[in-house]
Amino acid sequence: MNKYLSKKITFLSFFAIIAVVYCHAYNYYNRFLQPTTIIAEGTTPGAMLQFFISNGLVRFGVPLFFTFSGYLFFCNWEFAWKGYLKKIWKRVRTLLVPYIIWKILAHVIFSTAPFQLWYIEDLFKLVIISPLIYWLVKECKWFPILIFGILWSMDFTWLINCEGLLFFTVGSYLAVNKKEIRGMVDLDDTIIDKERYKRNTSLLTIWWVGGCFTYALLSATMGEEPYIPYVLLAMYKMNVLTGVVSVWRQYDLKAGEWQEKKWVKAMVSCTVMVYMAHEPFLHSMTDLVLGKMAFNGAHTLVYFLLPIIDIAGCIGLALLIKKVCPKVYGLLVGGRGM
Repeated sequence: MNKYLSKKITFLSFFAIIAVVYCHAYNYYNRFLQPTTIIAEGTTPGAMLQFFISNGLVRFGVPLFFTFSGYLFFCNWEFAWKGYLKKIWKRVRTLLVPYIIWKILAHVIFSTAPFQLWYIEDLFKLVIISPLIYWLVKECKWFPILIFGILWSMDFTWLINCEGLLFFTVGSYLAVNKKEIRGMVDLDDTIIDKERYKRNTSLLTIWWVGGCFTYALLSATMGEEPYIPYVLLAMYKMNVLTGVVSVWRQYDLKAGEWQEKKWVKAMVSCTVMVYMAHEPFLHSMTDLVLGKMAFNGAHTLVYFLLPIIDIAGCIGLALLIKKVCPKVYGLLVGGRGM
């Protein structure tokens, strides 16, 4: 793990959690978006815009989290059962303890479950079966990625979400086999043609944005034909893949000294808190505010403003608790971002 990659993973994790918040911010009918969701409001501009963002542009967030988790789990570690048990115990402290605390808090305050915690559930399952994943990527190299990729492309899920299984395995493969890909070191330290890298990244990003727009348009206009779900599913998966690669590469072109500013580091250190605390507050406030706003554009205004307020509130709360009672903060975030 070099310094550049460490900073990149840290910043992109924060960027990914902002993406997750906006994924959850969709406030038209069919609130819990799926790859084959049809926009019930048709070509209503507000609904299409939200769908374009929430079920298109920001869907790179969760795959990035799983990829980073797989990579960090096996980075600089040769598998051994004693070390595996230590890692399990560490994940109990960093994952399960905060998971239980936030479940209780959500039920006490909102009388509902924080649904985003499914990620922790699946991540812990992946940690449990990590010996199998280690063996697969060590002995079979890229083959398990191909198999899990096929399952993910079909949206197959059994016990563990296949999105998590695929991208956790991708990260594990890179770490276990000590594979380096472009973007794991600063471009200034490589011999690649940076202009070509920039051009290819721009073209890929245009393809990604265009694919997300086309996907939203089809979701609004294609109706209920039997083949529609397969078309939408294929486009959704393609957009996720191009989104992950585009965001990964765009960082190399956009990263700069601004990342060293104190306020940026302070925000980025609150990534876990934003993830844990943004729901069910966001959904509850969306329902409350929309119930009192009956003018054109209310859905769009709420969609863009409430997530910003939510994220800012989570960051402010994190910084306050971290300063006043760091031990409590450590429990809430599993010791991460301290």
